Amino acid sequence: MNDFQQVWDSPTTTQEERKTLVRLFVKDVTLKRDGREIIVGIQWSSGMTELLRVHNDNAPNAMMVPAVLEKIRSLSADKLDSEIALELNTQGYRTARNRQFNGGIVRNLRGRNDIKKSHAGEPEYFSPPQFAALLGVSDTTVIQWCERGKLEAQRQGKHCTYWIKLAPDKLANLRKIVSRKNK
Repeated sequence: MNDFQQVWDSPTTTQEERKTLVRLFVKDVTLKRDGREIIVGIQWSSGMTELLRVHNDNAPNAMMVPAVLEKIRSLSADKLDSEIALELNTQGYRTARNRQFNGGIVRNLRGRNDIKKSHAGEPEYFSPPQFAALLGVSDTTVIQWCERGKLEAQRQGKHCTYWIKLAPDKLANLRKIVSRKNK
C-alpha cells in the first residue's frame, strides 16, 4: 500500500496514470443521494465491497425546492427572470448544485414546472403562444412576425422570449387581416 501511495502522490504521475490505477483496483462505483448524505458503494477488483457515507453540507435541503418554486411563482407576475434570480440569490437560495441562480436557470425552472410568465404585470404584453392563440395562428408565425419587425416586440436577449406589445384596438384589426388571409 505504501508503494501505491508513493506512486499516487508522485509529482511525475499524470492524471491519466492515476485514472488507470483506479481502473485497476475499482470494478464498479454506485452513488446514491440520501438527503444531505451521499452513499458510495464500491466494488473492488478483488470482489470485496465497501459502503461509504459522505455527509454533504452543500447538498440542497429537499424542503427548499418547493420554497424556491413558490418564490419564482410569486415573483413571475412582475419581474424578469434575471430579477427573480437576483432576488433568490439575495435571500440565500442556491441551486441544486449549490450555485447562484441566473436568468437562464429561473427560465428553465419555470418551463419545467409550468410557471407562466407575464411581462412586468402589464396586460398589453403577450408571449408568442398567447398571441398566437388570440389570432388563431401558429407560434412560429408569430415569432417570424417579431423577427421581421411586423409586430412591436422586445426581448431581453437572443434566446429569451419575445414580448409583444399590442393595444386592444389593434387586436381587432389584426384579426381581420388574418381572417382575410385564411379565406
